[in-house]
Parts: sequence; C-alpha cells; structure tokens
Amino acid sequence: RTSNGMSQASEISRALDGMVKGRTPISASLLQYKDRVRTQDEVKLLSNEIRGMTSVIRGVLPYVSASTLRHADRGRPKTEPGTKRNFAFLFTDIRGFSTLCEEQHPDQVVKMLNRYLRIQAEIITTNGGDVDKFVGDEIVAMFDGPKKELHACRASVEIRSAMAKQRELAELASRNVVSIGIGISTGPVVFGSIGAGDRMDFTSIGD
Repeated sequence: RTSNGMSQASEISRALDGMVKGRTPISASLLQYKDRVRTQDEVKLLSNEIRGMTSVIRGVLPYVSASTLRHADRGRPKTEPGTKRNFAFLFTDIRGFSTLCEEQHPDQVVKMLNRYLRIQAEIITTNGGDVDKFVGDEIVAMFDGPKKELHACRASVEIRSAMAKQRELAELASRNVVSIGIGISTGPVVFGSIGAGDRMDFTSIGD
C-alpha cells in the first residue's frame, strides 16, 4: 500500500518536471491522483497532502503560460533584464468588441468570448505556438524555432478559416456576427521575468 502511494507521488512529480522542462505537453489532465493508501498513519496523511496539492496545481495550470511554467524551476523570478531572443508573434482581436459588450448581457459576452478564444488557442497550439496571454478579447501568441514565421502564418490562415465558419453559423442562428483582426510580427525581444515582487510573469517585451 505504501509503495502505491509513493508511486502516485512519483508519477505526479515526473509529470510536473516534464511540463516544466518542455518534454511533456502542459495539461492539467496529466495530473491525476487516486488514493490507494488505506492505513491511518503518516502515510495516509501524506496521501491526503498529495491529493490536495494535485487539486491545487490542476486548478492553477490553465492560468499559467507555457513559457512561465517552463522557467518556474529557476527559483525566485529575477528582476534584472532577461535574455535577448528572436520570436514571431501572432496577435488577434475581435473588431468592435466594445460595441458587442454594450449590446449583450455580460454572461453572453463571456460565453461568446470563451468560444472564440478557445478555437484560436487550439489552432495556435497545434501549429507549435504558445499563447503568451489573453488581454480581454486579444490573444498574444509567440512562435520559436527556424520555421517560426511559417508556423505563425499557418496558424493565422487556419484561424481565419475557422472564424469564417463561425461567422456562417452566427448568421444562420441570427446571432451577432464577429470579425477578428490578425497581425504577425517577428524580431528581437527581451525575454524574461516582468512584474513586481510576488506577482511575476515570464513574457517578452519588444517592438
């Protein structure tokens, strides 16, 4: 029984380590814990602690960008300038979003926004990009590697196609039609910790 509990802890540790080091896709679903310890002793207490830790981490992961998580093993974030890197960035935003917010109930806006952001984020990830952040209706994604520009362009073309389908569905259902703008920029940035004290983000700053 004890070995089962320790095995579970080891599996969670390996999954987290793989996400941090970029070997494993970042997904909360990879962190599963099943209580197989039945004794009422310190091992049982350890089991409860691990279960609670796993639940917390599963809840936090969706709010952490891949770049932030993969630099989390470096200890406390550094406030000095980061490293210079060259990335391709893809930006999207919903045109006329303020007007849409004024015309619809907030619950409807959130539902619509989440649907469109999810569609775009999945396409970005499939094409090798990392969603750096969501800023309201805007997505900021970055691509790395020798084919970063090509991957960013492919993602944008697929997003354009997917949103065109959503536009057709909206017209058929007599819902508000949504259009988005897409921009791509590539070049040097400073890549590192940005923020203040205990609330930091690992992101890029540049033209």
